Amino acid sequence: MTRRALGISVPRLRHLARQIAKEDRLALALWRSGTHQARILAASVDDPGRMSLTQMDRWACNFNSWDVCNPCCGNLFN
Repeated sequence: MTRRALGISVPRLRHLARQIAKEDRLALALWRSGTHQARILAASVDDPGRMSLTQMDRWACNFNSWDVCNPCCGNLFN
């Protein structure tokens, strides 16, 4: 269940992600916020080459909806 959401649309998040350079520290901060849309954005701005298996496991344990899971698995965990 999503408890903390801002109501920002996924198309808007994708637009924002295209304007932000890949930045793993920013992605970690967004993820740690616990906010639904921040986690979706984190999956789009993190650097897949710098993501460790430990980080993948930590993030995957926090999946609570498909719209957080999909960008992580489709864009980041490959």
